[in-house]
Amino acid sequence: MPFNPKRLLAVAAAWLGLVVVAQAAPPMWVASDADTRIWLFGSVHILPKDIEWRTPAFDEALAKSDHVYFEASLDAANQQTLAAETYRLGLVDSGTRLLDGLDPGQKDVVTRAARLAGVPLSGLNIWKPWMAANLLTTSFAARQGYDPMSGVDIVLQGEVPQSRQRFFETIDEQLHLMADLPAAKQIDLLVATARDLENSPGSLNDLVSAWSQGNTDSLEANFSEGLEAVDASWSEALLHKRNQRWAKDISSLMATPGDIMVVVGAAHLIGNGSLPALLKAGGIEIERVQ
Repeated sequence: MPFNPKRLLAVAAAWLGLVVVAQAAPPMWVASDADTRIWLFGSVHILPKDIEWRTPAFDEALAKSDHVYFEASLDAANQQTLAAETYRLGLVDSGTRLLDGLDPGQKDVVTRAARLAGVPLSGLNIWKPWMAANLLTTSFAARQGYDPMSGVDIVLQGEVPQSRQRFFETIDEQLHLMADLPAAKQIDLLVATARDLENSPGSLNDLVSAWSQGNTDSLEANFSEGLEAVDASWSEALLHKRNQRWAKDISSLMATPGDIMVVVGAAHLIGNGSLPALLKAGGIEIERVQ
């Protein structure tokens, strides 16, 4: 599920005790009041193994944070839950096949994308459209050298003590965001994903490049041309409604003195309905620091 994204260096330098040098780096903001700082870092959930995304500013903010909030827990127990729930929610009904629910043109697009991603049709046919779209994306990314175990969230959850970890959602809630889409919208998602793999095979590389350089303008353009171009309701369900819930949670955290870090998909930190924009609209002082 989630995907990537895009100012007061003097303030950050004073608070972190660092000499901050302007440089290209993944985007990070800090929301603050007299005794609280909440760092917001935009993550990417799947990355090449050799990419360097950490900076001294990020590492020091992480070390200072009393708690680190993630979208959902990725520990071993939740990975087991994820696997079980994926099968329960993602498998087609007995006696049916994915491709049987597509028209000839859609079948052709999905078949070509499966070939590009290295996914046998027999392996794709057992999944509902939302899960098939995910399988095409992750398989194609793996062919390009991407690894879910190198994603920001799972790397950080592996090193931050569990006693310091907090979560906005559960794995089950995240799965239902896609699994509960109406059948027609699931097919739209699958076909749009397949077409993107065929027509823009370098889009993931472009996205990660923009994220690693802190180019939020490029990230915002990428997302607006992706989700919203196909169906604006997807952005509403997958980004904006969740941002509104999380912004309320983050605002309430401002009442607790200390440092907190929030690590969520970079798409949640860019654009008009982003977490930084919502927090600022709510009267909270927030500045980009990386």
